[in-house]
Amino acid sequence: MNESLLGFPIGSSQVEPTPGFGYGQAWQVVTRLSGVTYFNTSTKPIQLVISSSSFLAVAVNGVDVTNSGVVNVFWASVVIPAGARYVCTFSGGSQYMTELR
Repeated sequence: MNESLLGFPIGSSQVEPTPGFGYGQAWQVVTRLSGVTYFNTSTKPIQLVISSSSFLAVAVNGVDVTNSGVVNVFWASVVIPAGARYVCTFSGGSQYMTELR
């Protein structure tokens, strides 16, 4: 049998889903308080998408992943590894947050 690099026979249209990032996960609207530490207790990475009408910073395991010290950030899309801790910091205004978990 002649197979492609992906292991499927050449000419096959069969694609098997893999249990990677996003597989079996769904978007959820969440509420996070400024300055509070949260944990990804799942076995998969989650993605946080946050928008704010004011200053915003997100730190994962103590690292500022939004580079908030250089520019004013008003939205962020951040991947949070399994087992990691994260903190959202924002000042006033309104926020909207979703997580793929």
